[in-house]
Amino acid sequence: MTHKNDILIIVDLEATCCNNGHIAREDMEIIEIGACAVDLTDFSVVDDFQLFIRPVVHTQLTEFCTELTGIEQSIVDGADLFSLSINHYRKWLSGFENIKAWSSWGNYDKNQFEQDYRRHGTPDLHAGLKHLNLKNLFAKAEGERLGLGWAIQKMGAEFEGRAHCGRDDALNMARLLTLSPNFARVIGNRVYG
Repeated sequence: MTHKNDILIIVDLEATCCNNGHIAREDMEIIEIGACAVDLTDFSVVDDFQLFIRPVVHTQLTEFCTELTGIEQSIVDGADLFSLSINHYRKWLSGFENIKAWSSWGNYDKNQFEQDYRRHGTPDLHAGLKHLNLKNLFAKAEGERLGLGWAIQKMGAEFEGRAHCGRDDALNMARLLTLSPNFARVIGNRVYG
């Protein structure tokens, strides 16, 4: 079913990582794409998406990465490579006629997508779309630059799901749009301004 209303895509990526410096920033790879589609007329979530990806540079997840993300080695071992997996994300995006922008909490996700597109020689699925840095826009709306969990708490709510799960993080970003009318207004102004 194709959604015809104006849509904001919210993305959260999880990537290979470590806490001892042995995985360089340029060697990090996406292992999960979590996303949701938000109807810009009422800021409701109309659909969500989750996809796991098998890494090729550091094929074995670190203990730190598994503890942080909850993603087990068996999950990525059974997943497709980025060049195939990205087609599932493309198909999901194609279910929305009027995507007005895509967004993430900070610029990390934007930069990681660009790095993986280059690594695998695949086209940028967000090409031509405005990217919104939700962390900066939340700070503009609420006067304080915070991590996602702290932003949820500032609005008097509890984080739902597991932090550093791409899908749960994306859905919690969407929740902030209903918890903070100021944030929703700033997003609307940025999308349509």
